[in-house]
Amino acid sequence: ATASLPGTSMATPHVAGAIAFVYSVASPQLSELVRNDPAKGALAVKQILLDSVDANASLKGKTVTGGRLSLKKAAEKAYSFVP
Repeated sequence: ATASLPGTSMATPHVAGAIAFVYSVASPQLSELVRNDPAKGALAVKQILLDSVDANASLKGKTVTGGRLSLKKAAEKAYSFVP
């Protein structure tokens, strides 16, 4: 059975998985940043996720980005990341 459940309790595991995925497809430059400066690397990954959403008018004002998570766009940004 499946259900649709709203809220941060449901979003958190999806975002955590997306973060792990972004690290797994990171460019050599992003991987190096993460190794050499984990705090800056984490901020870069956060920004990648925030910048790679699919805009959705129904989410405007309801989410920080006004969009939904796009792993495809996040992967493209992480793979081509250059500081």
